[in-house]
Amino acid sequence: MSRDTITNQPIRSFPSHRTLRFQGAPIDARAIRHRPPRAVTSEEGEVLTLLTRTLRELMQQSDLEAGDILLRCDQYEASALGEYVPEVGCDPIAITLRACATRKGRSDPHWQTAVRAAVRAASASSDTIDLGGLARTCDALRVTLIRNEHVDTADRHTLSRAQELGLLSGAAGLARYRASRFSELTATAYPNASADVLQIANDWHYWLWSFDDRTDVRGGDLATDLARHERVVSSLLELLAGRDVSTTAEATDPNVRFLALILAELQAVAPAGCVDRFRGAVREYLLRGSLPGARNWATDHTPDPETFLAQRIHEGAYNTVLPFIELAVGSATEDDVVTSAEARRAALLSNLIVVVSNDIFSYEKEVQQEGNPNNLLHAVMTHEHRSLRGGYLRAVALVEEWTGELLAIDARAEGALRRYIRGSYTWIVASYHWHFLTGRYASKTSPFTELRRS
Repeated sequence: MSRDTITNQPIRSFPSHRTLRFQGAPIDARAIRHRPPRAVTSEEGEVLTLLTRTLRELMQQSDLEAGDILLRCDQYEASALGEYVPEVGCDPIAITLRACATRKGRSDPHWQTAVRAAVRAASASSDTIDLGGLARTCDALRVTLIRNEHVDTADRHTLSRAQELGLLSGAAGLARYRASRFSELTATAYPNASADVLQIANDWHYWLWSFDDRTDVRGGDLATDLARHERVVSSLLELLAGRDVSTTAEATDPNVRFLALILAELQAVAPAGCVDRFRGAVREYLLRGSLPGARNWATDHTPDPETFLAQRIHEGAYNTVLPFIELAVGSATEDDVVTSAEARRAALLSNLIVVVSNDIFSYEKEVQQEGNPNNLLHAVMTHEHRSLRGGYLRAVALVEEWTGELLAIDARAEGALRRYIRGSYTWIVASYHWHFLTGRYASKTSPFTELRRS
């Protein structure tokens, strides 16, 4: 198959003793352990050494875990660069970092890289795995996150709609909604989206969140009744095809009604091609992602890694947010751009980076605590008989390889194509930081250093 042929299916060769290839991207995970670290400049090395020593002392004195510090890294960084941040204004760590990061009246250019590396190096936990590979991906994409000014209005709209549809009720439901802070992902993933587009995107993010809850085997109403789950999906598919669903068995289901509202509002602001791409992506999410994932969980079946990746790129629903990226960056009217081979390849690579990164973050909660078999690390560990560290190295090697190819496509791109690809960059980095901002997967027992918190 040529590199110009775009497909959503991985190449079928995943034995543990061979190099893994996913669409022409060769990875030898055995070599990852011995890959030399990125070279640092003498100035960066000096500040890194000082930061590491200082952080280790502070963590020992304050009984802090590395994850506690990293979760506040953005506040520490802003403080160190001269901004007044009340939350850390008198924090001894922030005061020390300001002193470390400033030299000769200017801010150290390697601040962010140094502080993250120092946090990892300073951690006293030798039994944890650091997320350096994912941090390197975000650093390579060079994205400065900006919060969309319309997000508070969008959040209020989504909350009201969820309550009206019966997807969210009671004090417990409201508290859980607030704790998720998923609107913060919307705010930074689409920084330049109009108020209308941001509202629809936020509604869609909540739609996915609520549908995922309902297919959770620990009590979701659709997970405990697979036949009903399939009926709801059937009604959703009819709706996506543009047919009348009023006579279908699950016409009054809240997610069916919610999707009907989202489609109507999207059609009012987006070109026909963009709407069609959204319909197609949601259809694939339901048929090739959600349903297979629910069946795996219900039967405790762990697919082999390649089969799982083919499922995961739909189950993760990243393709369903691409139309909102189009609208946010202004490329939605250029169908020839977003449907080109380069754009489709870039979208697939971005998708893979997002979903595999999420599988790393969520491993403890979803696999170790909840028994969900739908996780790439779990699939690699099960079928290749690897340890968690070995599974992580396998996954992060793929993420780094996909990132390199994505950067190469971006370097060749111009105009609308580059804007579209950069929109995916923003989504990747926003997703990464959202995990730390919310502490969604942080715990005292996380196997990952940066997610350990007291």
